[in-house]
Amino acid sequence: MFWRLEYFFLCFAVLGLFAAPITCAEKRTGIVYTRDQLMALRPPSFVVGEKPQIPKERRRNQRGSEAGVKQRMKRRRFKPCVPAVITGNVRSLANKMDELEALTRTQREFREASIMCFTETWLHGLIPDSNVTIAGFTTVRADRDTTAAGKKKGGGLAVFLSNRWCSPEHIHVKERVCSPDVELTAIGLRPYYLPREFTNVIAITVYIPPTGKADSACDVIHSVTADLQTKHPGAFILITGDFNHASLKSTLPTFHQYVQCSTRDRKTLDLLYANVTSAYTSTALPPLGKSDHNLVLLSPSYTPVVQQQPVTVRTVRKWSDGAMDCLRDALETTNWSALCEPHGEDLDGLTDCVSDYIKFCTENSVPTKKVRCYPNNKPWVTSDLKALLNKKKRAFTAGDPAELRSVQKELKRSLKESKDAYRKKLEERLERNQTRDVWSGMRTITGFQKKGIRSADGNVDQANELNQFFNRFDSSSPSPSCPNIPLDNNGSPSHLPEPLTPLPTSSPSPLLTPYMDPSMSPIPPTGLSFTSGQVRRELERLNQRKAAGPDGISPRVLKSCSRQLCGILQHLFNQSLHLQRIPYHSETCPLQYHSETCPLPNHSETCSPPEPL
Repeated sequence: MFWRLEYFFLCFAVLGLFAAPITCAEKRTGIVYTRDQLMALRPPSFVVGEKPQIPKERRRNQRGSEAGVKQRMKRRRFKPCVPAVITGNVRSLANKMDELEALTRTQREFREASIMCFTETWLHGLIPDSNVTIAGFTTVRADRDTTAAGKKKGGGLAVFLSNRWCSPEHIHVKERVCSPDVELTAIGLRPYYLPREFTNVIAITVYIPPTGKADSACDVIHSVTADLQTKHPGAFILITGDFNHASLKSTLPTFHQYVQCSTRDRKTLDLLYANVTSAYTSTALPPLGKSDHNLVLLSPSYTPVVQQQPVTVRTVRKWSDGAMDCLRDALETTNWSALCEPHGEDLDGLTDCVSDYIKFCTENSVPTKKVRCYPNNKPWVTSDLKALLNKKKRAFTAGDPAELRSVQKELKRSLKESKDAYRKKLEERLERNQTRDVWSGMRTITGFQKKGIRSADGNVDQANELNQFFNRFDSSSPSPSCPNIPLDNNGSPSHLPEPLTPLPTSSPSPLLTPYMDPSMSPIPPTGLSFTSGQVRRELERLNQRKAAGPDGISPRVLKSCSRQLCGILQHLFNQSLHLQRIPYHSETCPLQYHSETCPLPNHSETCSPPEPL
């Protein structure tokens, strides 16, 4: 034992000879290195802020970003177009709060969810709110009323709303129902971000017990939803929960169901309905605790209206009293005889000349401007309101809180006035029995569009075939699109259908009187003529909101300048009656065909126009 102690002291003395001397300061504080000394151990390969020099052969090619609903949800995070929803039946929530809180901290789907709706929470008055609270979420409870439901245990609803998606001040309970057939709670929400086509979000959570009557439950849901739609016509409404044996397919046919995965065994009992098409994509999640229902994640796949349709730039005319006075003066001082004499009886040339001159005067007198039309614009949003919105944006960018509050106050007042003015406008139209304008405004507000409307871009060949078919009796040669008419050996038709018998012209129309103004052209063979008063009265009856015809002349010009244009138009109409033909434009005439489509031999460059009537 003694020799071991001697060996220990000998080793300690040898190590002390080779150890570096330590000062008193080092004994007290230890060895301290500065940042520069540590950074000098391994200098960086490049300076921070400068682009590193990477060899060309080592550079990676730029590739496109990942697409899909989940990737868009990652980019949007807490500002989705429609709320991201997690729904399911949890079968008692109080004993699963630890797991749910851990999921909201570690799982991205739960952390970035806007709304979490749970049914069968089994909560009661003895469980305080602090036991069912998650950091960053606002809890809305709807415990079962044992008296109204007729049962002492089970049931209950709970909704968790993300504070990063919607402020707790903008959460309001709209409706609560508890009966033996259904338990329901409706919550009105105004999130931080929402597309312009939606005014707010209404989340309705439903639980229909297995013993509840499906018809009665659906009637209650329908009445609550219809009442909310009446009060909030532009709201995004979602209905979710455990429906068991019930379905809203026939009760609310305008709502779409989005849960496509099984929620309990192979059955889909937890559903989600929304009043917007293509809004969600469903994904199954593991159940919470030992619940026998899977959770469902509804990822937003909705595309805002402003992205569905491109922004259109339209050129509109700025109609004003001064511009119309200038146009009337230009037409009043026009020497129409100088335009009519060179054409003589060339009705087509005279019509083109008069139309081009009217359009020329309109372009010179009425200024134009370019307007950007967004598909999600509301009808009550005026130019003054847009100016206030831009002013608010500038105040926010400048960081002036006082100016921002002032502009916001003025904007709120202007919004109220604009909506009130638009409401009065609809009421006035209804009082004047202008139902067409009322329904047009209602379709604009609700976004309703008629289904089955075909595109304006049709097939040119089909249009030519229709023109040839309906004009086959007016031409001297058979139409290429009429294969049922046989041809003889010389290429001429063997027999043609009987022509239509023209209507008798002896009885004049009520507007066409046999009276002729002496200043007009000779009496037409039909014995009919127009007077300037008749033409002027018809021009004044035009609806200036109608679109322009093929000549490109606006009905507003014809109506406002009826006194200046009635004379030249009277001459055109009477000239048409005298020549017994209607003018047509060479570019749009349906009876002119290219030589390649003419089936007759010895044809010219184009088929000749039809004979006069």
